[in-house]
Amino acid sequence: MAKEDIIKHQFPKGKSGNPKGRPEGAISVKARLKKMFREDPEKFEKFIERYLKNPNNEKHVTEMLDGKPQQSIDMEVTLPKPIMDITNGILQDDSNEEDSGIDEKS
Repeated sequence: MAKEDIIKHQFPKGKSGNPKGRPEGAISVKARLKKMFREDPEKFEKFIERYLKNPNNEKHVTEMLDGKPQQSIDMEVTLPKPIMDITNGILQDDSNEEDSGIDEKS
């Protein structure tokens, strides 16, 4: 699909595709499922049985229950200039602008 075609169908900047938002009192799919399974636990059992028949879903269920396994990464970052020097420079520049009498609004 060409980029121009995608852009043609995008909302203009500052415009929402859902200006009124979610209607008041709307119930999410997640809330509906929780309510349904709470009211009919047998339905929940059947759902789980069907879901686990697909071997790809076992990993998904495990991650939902236990979370994804953590992975640590050792890395070293070298900045060209210490961050404190950079932020001090920014703060100093800001204070100089206030003293200079420059009006940013004009």
